[in-house]
Amino acid sequence: MQSVCLKSDFWDYYDHWFDRGKGIVFERFSNQGMNRKEMLDYLSSLGFKTPPYGTPSEVLAQIDPQLIELEEIAREKDDYFLEVVVYLDERAHRGEGKIVVPLYKALEEYPKHLCSGFIPPLPGATTSLRYLQVGDRNFWLRYISRNDWRSNYGDVDISVLSKSIGYHCKIDLPLFAIDFIANTQELFAVDFNTAPGIRHTGIEDILPAKEAANAIKKAV
Repeated sequence: MQSVCLKSDFWDYYDHWFDRGKGIVFERFSNQGMNRKEMLDYLSSLGFKTPPYGTPSEVLAQIDPQLIELEEIAREKDDYFLEVVVYLDERAHRGEGKIVVPLYKALEEYPKHLCSGFIPPLPGATTSLRYLQVGDRNFWLRYISRNDWRSNYGDVDISVLSKSIGYHCKIDLPLFAIDFIANTQELFAVDFNTAPGIRHTGIEDILPAKEAANAIKKAV
């Protein structure tokens, strides 16, 4: 196997098995790759279902008119139910750089920001599913937060649901993750991360560090 050297701005459990000195360089940086708008466009192009996204006015245009009428009635009573996730930093991952606000507030205060429709969590738990590709190894993980609207914040449980061997049929990258909101019966793809952190997820218990590094090196 040809030498592969790692360049990264964070440490993961398999890093020490990469080669030192000369070789192919594998870059893994937290904020590399696509911004949020490009991610959502890319995920949509692959056929994944995404929440409505765009500027607040563009999201409004994608909402069922009957829901908008109900929202207007609620607003007359100083209430609301349509909310959006506003991305304050389009390159942030791990639940950072975003806030949830009412759609009417986003229209007033964040008219130029990218946002996406907010899918409310089920009572008592915010749930997401993550598809993780590590070289030719792939996994499905479940994240559940009991006290935050983001599934990877607060009181969080992470479970590894499945594992298998094989490359993704559409995405030709040595390391990536796709996050799906799983608060309803439908899965909505919301994040595409080419530098996902793996340690402390349970993966390190079933994929030894040397195997993880070698799988990525082989794919590179």
